[in-house]
Amino acid sequence: MLAKANATGKGFGGKIDYLYDGKLEDRGAVEKGTKVITHSDNIRVPNGADDKLTRNLMKADFIEQAKQHKDYGKDKNSAFVGEHILSFTADDRKKLDPERLRGITEEYIKMAGIDKTQYLAVTHHDTENLHVHILFNRAMNDGTKYKSWKEQNKTLERGVALALEHGFKLVKNQKEVANSKEVVKLRSEMQDIKDLRKSNELLGTARNLLHLEKMCEAKKIPFSKDELQKTIDFDGKTYQEADLKAVFLLNRNENTQPTEKQLTETKDKPFEILSKPKQTQEEKGEDLKLKKQVNSQDDNFSKRPKPKKRQAGHKIKIAKVERKKEKQWERGIGFETE
Repeated sequence: MLAKANATGKGFGGKIDYLYDGKLEDRGAVEKGTKVITHSDNIRVPNGADDKLTRNLMKADFIEQAKQHKDYGKDKNSAFVGEHILSFTADDRKKLDPERLRGITEEYIKMAGIDKTQYLAVTHHDTENLHVHILFNRAMNDGTKYKSWKEQNKTLERGVALALEHGFKLVKNQKEVANSKEVVKLRSEMQDIKDLRKSNELLGTARNLLHLEKMCEAKKIPFSKDELQKTIDFDGKTYQEADLKAVFLLNRNENTQPTEKQLTETKDKPFEILSKPKQTQEEKGEDLKLKKQVNSQDDNFSKRPKPKKRQAGHKIKIAKVERKKEKQWERGIGFETE
């Protein structure tokens, strides 16, 4: 499974027509077989490719929301057209059914924040290469604009995270991306990682790979690592290294958070954590004594006589006058003539 962000370059009208009819030069010759997978509630969706009336209404819905943004019309209006594409390999396709495809698409839409704006997700059935087009409005429902910073990288990372979650084979450079801190963070928030953490006692406490290896060594559990395949074998099972890194991150994050017991104990005293502990009489006396010493030092310092200012400027002025006289005598101005 691959995910990529398409560059904008068409208005909503042209992009929607492409999703239903294909490229302009191919129209009439090839049926795209467009099928809607999911969509937001704030757009009107056609019943099929022949429902041109509703298609025009959907175009109007997208354009109307884009017009509400303060930057609409300043730049190219196509800057509000967003499109991400999910592509699946032939092996991926064997594991997919319509319901699972829809679930993955909706999970991606939520991860990407596209669920907070207008969107339409469709598949085309005119090719063996299964892919999903996700068209969305960059003018968000709350009036802001979709954050496109490093959009291509973030899209790729989400695709890798979903591929790992659903057991799809990683292709191209996805194996390297799978071990990046961005993908590990995404994976640590997924349910399958939480379930994996609960499946083994050691995985519930290990903070990193070295820690896990040391615990296996102490318990005399066989442990090995395959650098090429990026897998870890221990306790008779094989784990993806990227999955274990997500488990470790989850463990570290949970250890920094207050436990349920701590939260219960402080529930009735919400301000106790923020307030300073009460001082004893002896501690108060020490603080008062120290404060007096500091104030005394400050008073003594302020009573010291101030040093006289150096008359540097006056001396420089005198030196200039003397030098001027010397030059006058050298030119003979200072000599009297008969």
